[in-house]
Amino acid sequence: DEEAKTQALYCLNDLVTDALHLVPDCLAYLSKLQCSEVFRFCAIPQVMAIATLDKCFHNADVFTGVVKIRKGLSCKLINNTVDMTGVHAVFNDFAVSIVDQAQKAKASGHVDPSFDRTIQICDTICELTKVESKKAKSSKRFAMGILTVGAV
Repeated sequence: DEEAKTQALYCLNDLVTDALHLVPDCLAYLSKLQCSEVFRFCAIPQVMAIATLDKCFHNADVFTGVVKIRKGLSCKLINNTVDMTGVHAVFNDFAVSIVDQAQKAKASGHVDPSFDRTIQICDTICELTKVESKKAKSSKRFAMGILTVGAV
């Protein structure tokens, strides 16, 4: 029934929000890694995870089918995960995307109890990543549109 679907979506959004609360610790851990191979080994799954959280957030398709990030986006994420600047750019872009989704859902009348917490933690992620993200976006590899969340 419709009430069960609504409650399921609330639960999903709450799970995504809980996962987003782990991002500050994740970024702190990644920033301590010195070896580039170990960094990439640890960072690539994390950028894939935030991309997947973005894809799953407020997405009822999670309950009826397979929800995955596209191969092209996966390739872009892997190629750009070479340093903390790239990681920060990815996390920033997806945090902004999740906030946009939450605000659009709120504006269209959805009253999800986790939306305010979601927006708050995404704002925190944006604050943590904004300096490095700006550096990445001004560098050549990101300025050419390699990392565009909505396009892929």
